[in-house]
Amino acid sequence: LNYNFSILNNDIKDETRAFRVLQDYAEASNAPTAYRMLADKLNEKGDKVKAGEYYERALSIKQDANTYSAVANFYRSNNQWAKSNEVLIKLVETNPDQATLLTAYRLMGDNYNKLNNKAKMAEYFEKALNIESDDKIALLLASYYNGLKNHNKVITYSTMVLRSNSGNNDALMLRGLAYYNLKRNAEAKADLTRIQNDPKYGKQVQSILKAIK
Repeated sequence: LNYNFSILNNDIKDETRAFRVLQDYAEASNAPTAYRMLADKLNEKGDKVKAGEYYERALSIKQDANTYSAVANFYRSNNQWAKSNEVLIKLVETNPDQATLLTAYRLMGDNYNKLNNKAKMAEYFEKALNIESDDKIALLLASYYNGLKNHNKVITYSTMVLRSNSGNNDALMLRGLAYYNLKRNAEAKADLTRIQNDPKYGKQVQSILKAIK
């Protein structure tokens, strides 16, 4: 089917007929994969409205992880973060395998971040980190909790980063500052001493180290 579409669309240059072939097959077979293929091609063409209709048609026929993922990614590609999350929530409810669940949580966290819902962002990124460590996400959460003055969580997520990258100055700064705010001065000093000459943090660090002394 994809080959026939390519011949008609790219070689014969009959776009109308090419899409008609896909639509006729999808409607005759009522197969979700056929509707997804049609939706994919319409999305590539730039017809977002029709593409959305056929993605939803595919989803109405079969509610499995692959279809949910395809529809959620379509909404993400069009900056419809809330709609993407609606679909991803339904995907999570299917109890997919861990790899699919991990991807869903990461996408949901990113969607909520773009929606500026930081609390929900943190909730789903934490779910993702409970499955698999990720330095970028862990550092983002450490910074987020630093803003909330949740020093224990800052330590948790900056430590996660430092386990795999012991020289990450951002994580050292965040953890050292959290230790200092918790009056765990020995641990604060151990972290901050390592970055006292850092061009970004050095001045602030040296001031804190003087206060510790």
